Amino acid sequence: MYMRSLWPSTALPDPGALIRDLERVIDAVSRNTRMDSWGTTFPPVNVSRDGERYYLRAVLPGIQPDKLKVSVERNKVTIAGEREVQPDSSARGKQDGERSYHRQERTEGAFSRTLTLDTVFDAEGVTASYRDGILTVALPLTNAAKARLVPVQAS
Repeated sequence: MYMRSLWPSTALPDPGALIRDLERVIDAVSRNTRMDSWGTTFPPVNVSRDGERYYLRAVLPGIQPDKLKVSVERNKVTIAGEREVQPDSSARGKQDGERSYHRQERTEGAFSRTLTLDTVFDAEGVTASYRDGILTVALPLTNAAKARLVPVQAS
């Protein structure tokens, strides 16, 4: 009891949170993904599925569509691209290397993110569109992966 009063258990950080943070960083590095200054993986994505296909929507504001590459292989889809450093109009006459940032939260440069889905999709039918900073990739399911109703016969 005496030690408890000297060193309260609430003073120590949550070891589970530390482990989860470390696993998230290791996962990002091992998958060649990029983390932004908030510690989240870039680009953030939503993946949904209906009966016919998966939909992957990635938030990619300020990126030119010709700088984006989408590749698919079996059950993996990779989004790669580059967000170029925009020249700062307030830093007239300075080289980019001379600029000092007081805060930099926007991720710039090359990125790549690979997502592995739980089923194989039809790579030939994949489509991608980019509008208002959102990349939408439609990944059609193979016929074998589509759900179907099996009639039950009485014997």
